[in-house]
Amino acid sequence: MHCLAHEFLVLWLVMLLSLAICQDTCRVQDGKPGEPGIPGRDGHSGQKGQKGEAAPWLDVDMKIGVKGDGGDRGFPGSMGPKGYRGENGQQGLPGPQGRPGPRGDSSGLDGQHQSAFSVERTVKDKPNNGAPVTFNTVLADISGDFNLKTGYFTCKIAGVYYFVFHSMSSMGNLCLALKSDALGQESLGFCDVNKRGISQVLSGGGVLKLTQGQKVWVEPFKEGSKLANHMTETQSRSIVFNGFLIFPAAE
Repeated sequence: MHCLAHEFLVLWLVMLLSLAICQDTCRVQDGKPGEPGIPGRDGHSGQKGQKGEAAPWLDVDMKIGVKGDGGDRGFPGSMGPKGYRGENGQQGLPGPQGRPGPRGDSSGLDGQHQSAFSVERTVKDKPNNGAPVTFNTVLADISGDFNLKTGYFTCKIAGVYYFVFHSMSSMGNLCLALKSDALGQESLGFCDVNKRGISQVLSGGGVLKLTQGQKVWVEPFKEGSKLANHMTETQSRSIVFNGFLIFPAAE
């Protein structure tokens, strides 16, 4: 047993000495490279970084600076020239029918608000002073408002009217008045003094506001004791009396 331990010790020393001697001079065959390892898994994305500062800019003087805040809005510029007119587009479809308009006010032209007359006197007899002049011919009477026998126009449509008369005289003086219930005791008198014995025309008229039933007529009158009424004693026209409705009274 003691001999075996001694031999093993001697053998180990011999191997150690051999390694020490061949460390610099002995060469052995190189080993083969190992196989590549398996790729590792991708890493997680990092956190988003903070926004960087604005890039520098160059001003008019080529100086580097930082862009400032926006300025106030400027005034509107002048209007540009008018552009060319475009071509007409295709005609569209007709739209729906609109609602009826509001009812118009009475203008005196419809059938319910018409009143006008024109009459003449051509007889030789002179009318009496202080009495209505009567007439013998109707030139027009739209609504039958004038009575030839009495000489009265009787209002059927309340409203504002215009009346006018024309009378011819060739000798003496002539005075005629436009009278009405609407004037009361007042009248619109007109006189023509004819001393030369030539044909002259006397005219007069006025605007009256009448209610239903009121009358209007023409009446000769004397202005002083020396004035007498003389109408032309011929078969020609001696006096014409006209009147018509301007507009009816508000309902």
